[in-house]
Amino acid sequence: MDTGAPALACRQSFENPAQQIVFQEKIDAIEDAVQRLRRLHEQLSAVVPTWFMARVVELIRRCAVPRSWSQGSSRPRSGMCAASIRRRS
Repeated sequence: MDTGAPALACRQSFENPAQQIVFQEKIDAIEDAVQRLRRLHEQLSAVVPTWFMARVVELIRRCAVPRSWSQGSSRPRSGMCAASIRRRS
């Protein structure tokens, strides 16, 4: 399963066997965590639409910060999401 780990890290090797073992354990732990997150996301995505708070979840999703904002583009003012929620409620 591809977890997005850099190829260099996957090919990393150490002279000391103990270092290699610990490093591989960390890589495996990251892969396991990614799989758990994917399963959780799938399960919640299936359940949320039937939940009584589904509308609130959808509004929060719309107000979540897109990844592009963290890359230097401008962000809307913080009140925009709150105003959107008040108008739609």
